[in-house]
Amino acid sequence: MAITTSAAELLTLQTVQLVSVAVVVVGILRYAFNVLRREGKPLPTPLAIPWAGPLWAIEGATIYKTFKKWSDKFGSLYEVTLFGQNLIIISDPVVAQEILAQRAKTVSDRPALALVAGSKDSGKYLPFLGNNDHLTRQRRFGVLINNYTAKANYHGRMLPESLRFAVQLMDKVEEPFVLVDQVCGRLSCRMAFGTPAPRAAIARSAHNFMQNLSPGGRVANVLTFLRHLPTALNTEKQNEHMRVDIEDRVWYGSYKKAKAAYEAGTLPPSYAKYYLEQREKTGLSENEALHGIAMMATVSILTLIAPLQRWFVIMAQYPQWQRAVSQEIDEQLGGRPVDVNDGPKLPILRATILESIRYASPVPTGIPHRLEEDMVYNGYHLAKNSNVLACDWVEQRLLATIDCAKTNRARE
Repeated sequence: MAITTSAAELLTLQTVQLVSVAVVVVGILRYAFNVLRREGKPLPTPLAIPWAGPLWAIEGATIYKTFKKWSDKFGSLYEVTLFGQNLIIISDPVVAQEILAQRAKTVSDRPALALVAGSKDSGKYLPFLGNNDHLTRQRRFGVLINNYTAKANYHGRMLPESLRFAVQLMDKVEEPFVLVDQVCGRLSCRMAFGTPAPRAAIARSAHNFMQNLSPGGRVANVLTFLRHLPTALNTEKQNEHMRVDIEDRVWYGSYKKAKAAYEAGTLPPSYAKYYLEQREKTGLSENEALHGIAMMATVSILTLIAPLQRWFVIMAQYPQWQRAVSQEIDEQLGGRPVDVNDGPKLPILRATILESIRYASPVPTGIPHRLEEDMVYNGYHLAKNSNVLACDWVEQRLLATIDCAKTNRARE
């Protein structure tokens, strides 16, 4: 009886071994088949542990510096695997334009963010939605409300806010970045909800949200398997739950107040008012519209702050252009404040703004995309389902700073 049991155990062990070997062989054959049939050569990649990746090389919260070192070694396009997820890193703005913009149809999807639940498919966060119906509906709504605002000359709000900003800047010249943050928040919230009241809360939420997107902001964005830990064991998940609770209170509370003001006939022109007047035209439910309006305010704050702060830095770095801008404004406007419609009269000012945007894009291109199909670029194979990440920090350091020749080019 003992011999029979032993033989059965031996047979079971041999079966398990055979199955394991077969699985490994099939996996190797599938990999080899895929490599042989795909077009293009493989992208360069750093030395790494299979599946886990080059863990010893990653510099924690400053992972963008690791990307810079790899770009110096491998060039403007390379790939790296981190815990089973293939990342394609772009380190050149020209390459980013050619892949992410010119071939947008292939790379329009987004990966699910490690910490932000429903980022891809809930319809809540427009810039992070996957290539789905939510994206189509929210994009259409975004175009409608922005066209409505632009045609109305931003409801005359630019000039009063800029004058308020200038007065504050003269009083607190040592705090330009703080004041930039405030004026951008005020403008964004007035456009969205008709009032600047939620500025501080939405700005805080926006900055906290960006922390949860960055590979250097949260550990789970690099060590993605950590997202599967229960909330009780994951402080990053706990912080995200608290952020979402605060965000929901601010977003829903701001919309509720805007709706009450609309019903009372006191709501100024705003995205909220447009939706409440054109609800049928937008085709969105109230919940969808609320998320679209609040997200537009959040994104506007972030994308307005970056170029304006950069412009201040450039004016400080290049005082000759600061003097040229000041002289042009005095000559063309005779001492009155600059208005939105004065652009054609102020080519030097416009040129410096364009150069500041060129030097540091206001759009956060570092938000990852996801390849929906295999792609061949410049002879290299970019695999389907890879996450494509344009590293802003590296790209910006490839661009020369503003100078006379470049500004003259922008003027032309």
